[in-house]
Amino acid sequence: MRRFPVYAVAPTGRDSVHHHSVREHLLPFSFMYFVYIIKSNSEDIHYVGMAKDVQRRLAEHNAGKSRYTKAYVPFELIYCEGPFETKMAREREKYLKKTENKRKVLQSLK
Repeated sequence: MRRFPVYAVAPTGRDSVHHHSVREHLLPFSFMYFVYIIKSNSEDIHYVGMAKDVQRRLAEHNAGKSRYTKAYVPFELIYCEGPFETKMAREREKYLKKTENKRKVLQSLK
């Protein structure tokens, strides 16, 4: 099994130590991707995705711009990890999209 380095990002958009925004704190990683899980506030739905700018992507989900999630808005960010290079981010996203793997991550958040 391939191991992935994990750098969790606080869902509030704040770095827990330095209190900079995630975007400011991670400028050197602007060419990298983050893998995230969002939870619908209207249904018991979780969605796994990847993005360079997670806050912008969350806003797109909440604006109904994703055909897979627009029926379940609004969403909140519950998990984010990275940064990863593109290939590794896709592998990690694919891994987390499997039900049993997503369930393990969600259980660890409780």
